[in-house]
Amino acid sequence: MTGEASTLRARVIARLESEGDLRIEEIRIWPLGGGVHGCTVRAVSHASRSAAELKEQILAVCTFGHLSVEVHAADTNAAAFVRSRSAAS
Repeated sequence: MTGEASTLRARVIARLESEGDLRIEEIRIWPLGGGVHGCTVRAVSHASRSAAELKEQILAVCTFGHLSVEVHAADTNAAAFVRSRSAAS
């Protein structure tokens, strides 16, 4: 991963996880050429969050040439969700 892609990755994760109800399961950022990047994100949300909402937040960080977002509902067990967030940190 390039330095720029690594920086974008950190910024996207910080933006999406800032509200505490969402965990990034997978994120990939890669150069497309000409200074443009592609991004795919798979997230798990304890609250009802849509892919469109997350795309809007991501685009506030960077305008990606390709952007794909999947959001899955978290287990309804809040304690398990909190434990899994802590384990990922």
